[in-house]
Amino acid sequence: MSGATHAVLAQFSLDPSRQSDQERGLRQMILPGVRHAPGFVSGIWTRTSDGTGSTVVVAFTSGEAATDFLRSVNGNAEGQAAVGMTLDEATVVSVMAEA
Repeated sequence: MSGATHAVLAQFSLDPSRQSDQERGLRQMILPGVRHAPGFVSGIWTRTSDGTGSTVVVAFTSGEAATDFLRSVNGNAEGQAAVGMTLDEATVVSVMAEA
């Protein structure tokens, strides 16, 4: 995460029966869009072992870029629901250190 000062930390509930839809949406729509977001540094998308949850961390070079991205996540409830995802919580956090 070299150069990251802020990140968006998000928690999602997932419908495990929709895993293939979620993975297709991630690869075809989310990743390409996020990679081109202003200030993007890196991102990690996870899935719990039972398939019912996801934690996402997307790092940015500024608080403003992270806040703009957070707005897009919050505004995408319809797209998330279309693939069996529900946003539980999302916030902008400061990056204290990286290794």
